[in-house]
Amino acid sequence: PTPTSLPLQVPRDGTLRLRTEGEADVRCRLFDAEGQLVFEGSDNGPDWNCALAEPGAKGSYTLVLESETQQRGQTKLQVSLAAVEDKGLVTDGAAFKLSAAVQTFAIPLAEKDGVAELSFRSKTPISCALEDGRGQVVHRRARVFECGLLVRPVTEKFRVRVWTTDGTAQVTILYKSRA
Repeated sequence: PTPTSLPLQVPRDGTLRLRTEGEADVRCRLFDAEGQLVFEGSDNGPDWNCALAEPGAKGSYTLVLESETQQRGQTKLQVSLAAVEDKGLVTDGAAFKLSAAVQTFAIPLAEKDGVAELSFRSKTPISCALEDGRGQVVHRRARVFECGLLVRPVTEKFRVRVWTTDGTAQVTILYKSRA
């Protein structure tokens, strides 16, 4: 039933996939053990349900499901940790298909203190997260058609995670390194 608040135990670091399905217009919010908002989602597609696929850390959380219209209702909740596929280095012009798995790409170290200019483009919504060398998310974009990034890696090994909450997506990568 919605609204509701549920404890959620994430067993390992990874990409948390969460989806609701039902008659209620649901907003999902995930709070950490200290009560800080980690992320939220709503209005996924034409059905107004919630769908998330976000990088997260192992730990205890509270998942809050709320009706956007303040009406009580029923929803079905699906939660899982998505498989992650390492796709190697970012390559200009590469195309790939996203589905259930999250795909990760390493950003090449730039020559002479260069800047990496990246763009992941799709005709259907995608999400991305830029992670630093320690695996910490430093930038995140959700449900966009283009995920553009400017990264100055110097000697740090950055990675980009790309995923979709909308079934499948065909994605093209544009990449340039500039001095």
